[in-house]
Amino acid sequence: RRAFERPHDRGPDGDHAAYARQTIAALDATEARTKADRAAWAKATQEASKAGLARYLAAFPDGDQAAYARQAIVAIEASEARNKSDRAAWAKAEQEGSKEALLRYLAAYPDGDYAAHARQTIGVIEASEARRDAVRTVRAEPPQDYTNDVLRRDLDAMPERDAAGTTE
Repeated sequence: RRAFERPHDRGPDGDHAAYARQTIAALDATEARTKADRAAWAKATQEASKAGLARYLAAFPDGDQAAYARQAIVAIEASEARNKSDRAAWAKAEQEGSKEALLRYLAAYPDGDYAAHARQTIGVIEASEARRDAVRTVRAEPPQDYTNDVLRRDLDAMPERDAAGTTE
């Protein structure tokens, strides 16, 4: 830029003066566009949203960070799709309410938003199943030192528990 601003031996109206002015104007425009591009990118990254990235791309489709903005939008959209699918799978598993449905959810989304809740619910179901199986086993095969009447009295005294393990 400085080379074009220096006075030339032929003066401000010499043969190369018009070319120098055009070049200086082009350099100024490039510098202004670069500055605006950087400011828009700073704003987009500060917003940290898909909408902010889209605004940056609308203003600077060939900007310094355009490729990165496009990649970031693709990643955000993929994440949104995964989250939507995760929510739908969880809603289906929750609606079915069975251990098998929860296991299917975990097979598809082992690190999903609801995976910890699914594991906890499976644990509650399994504990309830174990209690129920133990009671059935005891009722079906009483120990040798129990008479049937004593066993029935003891089992009838035990509170019933629901799937969450609470007494009814």
